[in-house]
Amino acid sequence: MKKQVLKLCGALLAVLYAGIMIFAAIYGKSEGVSGVFIVAGSALAIAYSLLAVFWHKKKIFLLIIGMAAISAGTLLNGFLQNNIHVQHHVVRFVVEGIIVAVSTLGG
Repeated sequence: MKKQVLKLCGALLAVLYAGIMIFAAIYGKSEGVSGVFIVAGSALAIAYSLLAVFWHKKKIFLLIIGMAAISAGTLLNGFLQNNIHVQHHVVRFVVEGIIVAVSTLGG
């Protein structure tokens, strides 16, 4: 029962985070390649969640690659705007790590 709850929480957190990132990429200041990385990473996170919840297939590498793509896109966006806030990216990395950890523990 505990693993099912963790799996559902991990999938829900991944979809929520991916949705926020897609919204930020579309309506924010993400331009060009950085926006593509963010949207592609979010799509992988959503794909992981769909596979985990509906088809009971655990493809954690999709989530890890997706989160890495989101991080790369946000860092690239900061570089392109010459405005990088290191603390913001550290917090984002920790949040992404927590989502991956919860999803992995729900295995």
